[in-house]
Amino acid sequence: MKSFQGLAPVRLALCCRQSEGEIDGIRDYTAHLGDALRRIDGVAVDLYMRTQAGGWVTESSDGRRTKETSSFESGLKGYDAVVVQYNPFMYGRWGFAPWLPLGLWHLRRTKLCGRIAVMVHEPYVPMVNWRWTLMGMWQRFQLAASLWGAHVAFASIQAWSESVARLPFAPPTFHLPVGSNLPDARAARRDERARLQLGDDALVAAAFSTGVAGRVVSYVVSAVNAIARTGREVILLNLGAGAPSLCESIAKEVRLLEPGRLPSNRLAEKLATADLFLAPFVDGVSSRRTTVMAALQHGVAVVGTRGSLTDELFISSRSLKLVGVDDEAGFAAAAVRLASNSDERARLGGAGRKLYEHRFDWPIVARELVRYLTAESHEQAAVDGVALETLR
Repeated sequence: MKSFQGLAPVRLALCCRQSEGEIDGIRDYTAHLGDALRRIDGVAVDLYMRTQAGGWVTESSDGRRTKETSSFESGLKGYDAVVVQYNPFMYGRWGFAPWLPLGLWHLRRTKLCGRIAVMVHEPYVPMVNWRWTLMGMWQRFQLAASLWGAHVAFASIQAWSESVARLPFAPPTFHLPVGSNLPDARAARRDERARLQLGDDALVAAAFSTGVAGRVVSYVVSAVNAIARTGREVILLNLGAGAPSLCESIAKEVRLLEPGRLPSNRLAEKLATADLFLAPFVDGVSSRRTTVMAALQHGVAVVGTRGSLTDELFISSRSLKLVGVDDEAGFAAAAVRLASNSDERARLGGAGRKLYEHRFDWPIVARELVRYLTAESHEQAAVDGVALETLR
């Protein structure tokens, strides 16, 4: 592997929000990415985290933290590359953080560090009403200004990589999916099903939410109720801290389990018991959804929605069952068909697991990031990427 300056080792800083004690998918993503990057020969990684007080601390691979500093730029001096995790609401109220593009410009102009990358997990809010229009205008300007200070940009889904690339001042921009934020608990499936007193023929459907808008709850209810009407024993795992309770809308024949907030290892063990994962997102299944990644990781057959943000790789891979985002009846029917066909569930789960291993597992994501950051030219990196896709 080439380093940024032709010399090893490469030192990377991953910037994110600290979020101690809070549920924060981007913070978890950053930690998993850092762990995967550290397994690459010659790569050293520190996490550079914004505290609740607005300062910054550096956490090294051994868990040691530096004293908090108030300056964004000062703690990044000397790194070969800096990767800023970006969501418009991560660093300021209503997505207002004018210091961020200013800091990135200063880093680049003064050459305090090497290459600068911005990883876009969400670019800006859609302009659906006057309030969001005002926020969306500012957030578009702020993202464009931040990209002006970057050498390269990434986005977690294909559609956003294309829209980000069209913004003023955008550097070369590439699609970099997320991985699963859960450990692999497939080996715990049998023991966990026994612990939950699940029969061999019981059909376990799982859904996941943190209470944030995005999942169409009624589709989950329709699907499991439709399965129950076939006479099949069905259990619904309504997973996630903040997931809205479904006890009043689920048919009495459905056994509902709502464990609430769990440690990641216990959450993974619950998910490993599932036969079917229900992913009805309002904008479609996409490669930013860590919950879908966790289902693919565990080889669980996925029924999801196909919407405006669904990546082409999901549509073309046939590794998930996708139904139009406006077709609630079709979503329920697809779930019923898979519930009654164990062979098809096994095929779909196996295909999903293979897709995860080849495209979304953390070593793959880390290697893709390093490839783009260390390429002598981004044109060559893009060509290498096409070659890699062909091999897959």
